[in-house]
Amino acid sequence: MNNPAPLLLPEVGNYLGEHCVRDHPIAQALYQHTQATVSFSQWLTTPEQVQFLALLIRMLSAKRIVEVGVYTGHATLVMADAMGSDGQLIACDKSDQWLKTGQPFWQEAGVAERIDVRIAPAEETLQTLLDDGHTGCMDMVFIDADKIHYPIYYELALSLLRPGGVMVLDNALWIGEHTYEQSSPAARALHAVNQKATQDDRVWSSCLPLASGLLLVYKR
Repeated sequence: MNNPAPLLLPEVGNYLGEHCVRDHPIAQALYQHTQATVSFSQWLTTPEQVQFLALLIRMLSAKRIVEVGVYTGHATLVMADAMGSDGQLIACDKSDQWLKTGQPFWQEAGVAERIDVRIAPAEETLQTLLDDGHTGCMDMVFIDADKIHYPIYYELALSLLRPGGVMVLDNALWIGEHTYEQSSPAARALHAVNQKATQDDRVWSSCLPLASGLLLVYKR
């Protein structure tokens, strides 16, 4: 989401953005291009978040990644760069309407060949991956798509992950101005996933107040 740090004091969020982020130059150009020319730029994953994702990928030595929800491919570019030339990122979106914006930037960054775009409803793509024998094979899954379906994506992604793999769900603390009971169906779905991850004996989890929240789920 394109909100620098809604869960932090403004001065802390500004400090974080100004002094603690080292942007990939081509990813930064795509981010700025999206903000200037593409509808729904609030859907962008923030630079702070993608820097964290890149660090996580390097720490995991992740080479097999699934992304659910691509938009213009800003996070896609950074993750594909972080995993190295021998990795593969399966980028799932229900439409190529916006990701076409990012593809020239992927080419410029030299990561396009690492990205396998799958255009279909994400639930179908994830199930197809399982049906094709990818159960327990993925190092990381990043989910930033329609929030109502997060509980479904959680289960499918968990099946795809290897033991020791990590799922990251964006907008985990995006519950709006009211308590989750009074908020939108999307916010209630996010709450359900947060609760599930906390209580799920198959995983260890932690929720970080970065941008609108990142839920980290480590498969045991």
